[in-house]
Amino acid sequence: MTRRSTTFDNYSDIASSWFYNPQQTAAWFSQLSVQNKEADIVQTMKREFSLDIADLQILAPLQIPVVYASMPYAPNKLPLALISSGINKFFSVISALLTHPSGVVLLDEMENGIYYDRLSAFWSTLRRVTEENQTQLFVSTHSWECLQAAKETIKLEPDSFSLIRLEHGESGSIARQFVGSDLEAAMEQGIDVR
Repeated sequence: MTRRSTTFDNYSDIASSWFYNPQQTAAWFSQLSVQNKEADIVQTMKREFSLDIADLQILAPLQIPVVYASMPYAPNKLPLALISSGINKFFSVISALLTHPSGVVLLDEMENGIYYDRLSAFWSTLRRVTEENQTQLFVSTHSWECLQAAKETIKLEPDSFSLIRLEHGESGSIARQFVGSDLEAAMEQGIDVR
């Protein structure tokens, strides 16, 4: 998913092997809170995970700031990372996007840690947040299911998407770009664009 041309002085990269650092996500959430923008992510999380998330806040019971969640079914708040790794990844990525307005976020293998039924909602939320914040998001994936989950979001906003596919040949590698409408058409026809 790409937005607009930007410089690389305002970026974040999230590797597929990156273990979502509770202190980093707490720092991003703190940044949003200082700017009175924490409601954006709290509302997004409550909308996407209404059965699990009632509210979010930063607490430091062990002198280390961590994002805690209030849950409708639990008497005590728990660190977000302990509730679900998928919810924690979702929160981390959205936090990175919100704290890098007009910047760039690189997300490697976005499907890792996300329950396959949540991928469509994740794509939809990523598109909305990148649009609202004018953040350019580069996502890598090897998952056909992950790309298929993006189809409905691509249909709604084809100009917001572009796929860059690296192809290897005898004379070296070449990058091919498919705009959103071409990407959608190729997937509709079952063409493997990975």
